[in-house]
Amino acid sequence: MAAPEKEEPKALRWLAGKTNGATLIFMPDFGGNVIYASPLVKALSDVCNCYSMLLPPEFLSPSGAPSIEELGSQFASKIIGSQLSGPIHILGHSYAGIPAYETGRQLAQRGAAPDMVWLLDLSRRRRFNLREVSRHPFAHFKGLSKYILANRRRLFLRRQNPDILSAYGVMPFNLTEHPESYRDIIRRNYAALLKYRPRPSGSPITVLQAIEEIDAFYEDGLGWRELSLGPFRSIDVPGNHLSMLRQHENANYIADLIRTDLLVEATPNGQNIRRSGSEIRENVT
Repeated sequence: MAAPEKEEPKALRWLAGKTNGATLIFMPDFGGNVIYASPLVKALSDVCNCYSMLLPPEFLSPSGAPSIEELGSQFASKIIGSQLSGPIHILGHSYAGIPAYETGRQLAQRGAAPDMVWLLDLSRRRRFNLREVSRHPFAHFKGLSKYILANRRRLFLRRQNPDILSAYGVMPFNLTEHPESYRDIIRRNYAALLKYRPRPSGSPITVLQAIEEIDAFYEDGLGWRELSLGPFRSIDVPGNHLSMLRQHENANYIADLIRTDLLVEATPNGQNIRRSGSEIRENVT
């Protein structure tokens, strides 16, 4: 009698891939989808199974949404319970890197750390406090000036546009630029992000930073290095925050790095080693 087929994990949606290969899980972005992952899925589906993680139903409910910590806990439980094949990699671009980081952290806490957490051009949120200001006074002055200028009507005239989401140290969001069906989800994700305080993680982490937009606050792994308790790598890749995946050559460049795993080896003590994209590309090709 033939063995029954394994049931598709309900929290994970299979996108494409090779049976019994490694597993690459794409985390949901602000709108709850993984559209950003399309070029990577296309380039990598011949060597791994590609999945998208789905937001839990309560996150889609108007009554409220879990915190990032609760979301990471649910995602970690689903990954452990799904018995996925091969090495497991978790990836998130921009905001999607937040649930990727937190899920990896909680998996490591449970003794089931993924083989790699990929954070694509995600800066850890900067805080306006004495310690941070003393470390980066000019960058904070520049960043705060830009924030006040962009939000002067809301800050000084008390004129709030409900379709503009903005907070210091976080990318602003104009909801009118997104489909109406996604706007409530984006609001909940944004609110959860503002409350989130990332804690140290024991999972292996690779940060890919777009070289056309260097973050003046965090030159060392976009701020994630100091939270890393395990192997850590930071690599510059071509493009800016959007074009690193939207432009075909840039997306293939990143896919090559993931495919071959020829990223810079982290030293045993987790010391960060950073190289330019051109140096890495020489190894890949």
